[in-house]
Parts: sequence; C-alpha cells; structure tokens
Amino acid sequence: MKPSSRLVLLGAGLLATLSAGSARAATQDAAAQELADQAIFTDYLQLDFASGEKKLKKAIALCETGTCSPTVTAQVYRDLAVIYITGMKRSQPGHDLLVKALRLDSSLALDADLTTPELVRVFNAAKAEVAREAADRKAAGAALASSPAPSPTEPEAKKALQPKTAPASGEHSAAKASAAAGSLAEPSASASVDCPPDFPGCEPVNDEPAKSEPAEPAADLGVRNWLSAALQQDFLMFSTGSGVCGPDRPAELSCFRAGDTYRPGTAENTAGSGGSVAGGFRIATTRLLIGYDRILFPNIGVGFRVGYAVGGGPAEPDGAAFVPIHAELRGTYWFGGIQPGKLRPYATLGGGLAQVDSSVTTQVVDRCPSTSLDPPCTEGQIALSRVTVWKKTGTTFASLGAGALFPLSEHSGINVELKGVLLFPSSGMSVALQAGYNHGF
Repeated sequence: MKPSSRLVLLGAGLLATLSAGSARAATQDAAAQELADQAIFTDYLQLDFASGEKKLKKAIALCETGTCSPTVTAQVYRDLAVIYITGMKRSQPGHDLLVKALRLDSSLALDADLTTPELVRVFNAAKAEVAREAADRKAAGAALASSPAPSPTEPEAKKALQPKTAPASGEHSAAKASAAAGSLAEPSASASVDCPPDFPGCEPVNDEPAKSEPAEPAADLGVRNWLSAALQQDFLMFSTGSGVCGPDRPAELSCFRAGDTYRPGTAENTAGSGGSVAGGFRIATTRLLIGYDRILFPNIGVGFRVGYAVGGGPAEPDGAAFVPIHAELRGTYWFGGIQPGKLRPYATLGGGLAQVDSSVTTQVVDRCPSTSLDPPCTEGQIALSRVTVWKKTGTTFASLGAGALFPLSEHSGINVELKGVLLFPSSGMSVALQAGYNHGF
C-alpha cells in the first residue's frame, strides 16, 4: 500500500472517532437537558420537589460519568440548586452546587422567572467565592513567574571546580566542629523562604499566616414553619362508684334530669343508693384545633394549639359554665427526617387550658319532696327515674403523647396522634385521639 493511501485511511479513521465522540456528547447533553427541563418546568412548578431532585441527580450522574459539555453540566448543577434553595430551604447544599456550576461556566446566570431574594443572595455569594479562587490562582502564578532563580556564589563555584580529596581525620573532625558552630551562627538552607526548583537541601518555608479551619456548616433544618388543623376526640375516665346522685356523691359529678334540670343529691329527695356508675373510658368532648410549630434544632420543635370544644355539660345552679376554649403550648421531638411516602414518628409534651366533660346515665330512686315538681308528685312518693351523670374535669392540663406524620411532600402531610391527659384542679384523666393536616413553609 502506498504511503499516501495509509495517510488517507488514518485521517478517515481519526475523523470517524472524533465524529462519534461528538455525537455521543451531543446525545448525553440532550438526555441531561431533558431531565432538567422535566424537573424544573413540571415537578418544580407543581411543588413536587422530591421528584425534581431525583431527576436532576440522575442528570448529574449522567454528566459526571459521561461526556456532557461543561455548559450543560453547569446548568444541571444550577437547576438542582434552585430546587434546594427555593423549594426545600436547603441553602448550604444549594450554595455548593452553584460553586461547582460557576467553576465550569463563569458566564452562568439565573432564570429570571425562578429567582427569589434568597436564591439571588446565595448565587452572588457563590459567584464571589469562585472569583476569589480565580484571583488567588492568578496571584500565585504571577508570584511564581516573577521569582528569579538564585545563582551560586563565587566561593561555591570555585569549590565545585576543585578536585575532591578525602580529608584527614583531624581535618574531618575540625570540619564537623566548624559545621556545628556554623549552624548556630547563621540559618541553614532548609530555613530559606525562596528555593529554586529541585534544589537539594532547600525546603521552602511558608511565611503566610495559618488559615483557620472553616467552620462546620450549620445543620440544615429543612422546612422550619408548620401550620396545622386537626380534629380531636376526648375520652374521659370514670371510676366505678355507687351513690353518684346521692348525698355522698363525688364533687366532680353532677346529676340532671331530662331537659338538663339539675337534681340535687340530698337525703330528702333520694331513696336508696342514689345510682351507680361502671368504671372505664367514655366518649367526651370534641374539639377543633389549629396550630403553629417552629423547628428550632434538628428534630426539635415548639409550638401552640388553639381551638374550640363542643359537648360540654350543663352547669349546676350558681356553678361555673363549661369552658370551651382550648389553649396549649407544646414541644415535639421528631424521629428521622421527612421523606414523602415514609412515616415519621414523633413524641410530644404539652400543657395549657382545657376542660373535658363526659356523661353516663343511671337509675335512681326518687322520693318526692313536695308538690312543686314538674311533673307534680305526692310528697313522700317513691318512684324510679333515669338521670344523666356528668363528670367535669379541668380547666388546666398536662399531656404526653406520640404520633406519626405521613408526608405527602416536603411541605405537607397528614398526622395521627394519641396522648394521655391529666386534668386539674378538678382532677381527671383522659385520652385524646387526634387527626390533622400539616403544611410547611
């Protein structure tokens, strides 16, 4: 084969290789760009930040292991930073991604339709950091170029030209002593600041002040503010007892006839035991609550609940009316991070203002005290009647409970909570079952 033919074949093979590489890079760019467009223009705009993050991480893996162009790789880093900073409130990871992006493409800019004040602030900080890095590299290169290589002194040159002879033993000892004395009088070569490249016995000394270790980045707290709305059902504990509507009835119990007519538990109007109650939990008040929680530290938050309760009992004559207001301060400890589709358990401790009422019915034996009752009866007449026994507890409480949040996204979820409640000064114990919706911002 002629030499010219070999050159033609070699050139054709090289051209084909370069064309294949360019086509592969274009394919990688297109695939990464498509994932980024889906993440921003579909998932991000629908507030589905987790899906957007997943697609952009896939695009980054494609570029880091493939042959994406620096421009496309920088754009993918930027888009994931947008989701972290504006969507997930994770500024530090977003800052790191923007630094990577600007190192690849210093002309990179933000999309004007997606900017927020926080995103602009973090972008400017990342841009300033990359500019400092470039200035430091430029200054280091200029300093290295302007540093002249030192020439050997005249005695050293003469010494290099003289033939080497083995010194006598006395001369050798004197030389060692002289060298030891000289080491105290003037600095050695290893203490010099500027050294020519590969010069034996010379070690450069760094005269720059030691840089302090960078502080660890603050823990990423994610979404820090949460609003909630919940429905809570109370269950109040009754103790087993008899004579609940008689002269010796407990102070927290009140008895009422039909129509919420108060029945006093006196010996004059009671014949027999005065009714009895079986122990156990009974359905009690129901309350609608709204709340706010603030994440202060990783996994720890504080907040409050306010609401209104229904289902309270009637008041005795000259007695206090039911207090429907609910006001609560609480702290919460979360186990693990929030991940859409995965239960996140928590424990809670709280206290505040609330009243819990519940009722049961019992049968009593009435003795008619006079003819003034409605319906009228004959004085001293004995008759069976059914009355409602109300138990009133509160109006302050302390609670301890646990629950779980089922996240629908990074910013929302449904929770279920169960807690035990101690009430005082009118003592009692209740259990509260709660279900609600939470939205973070």
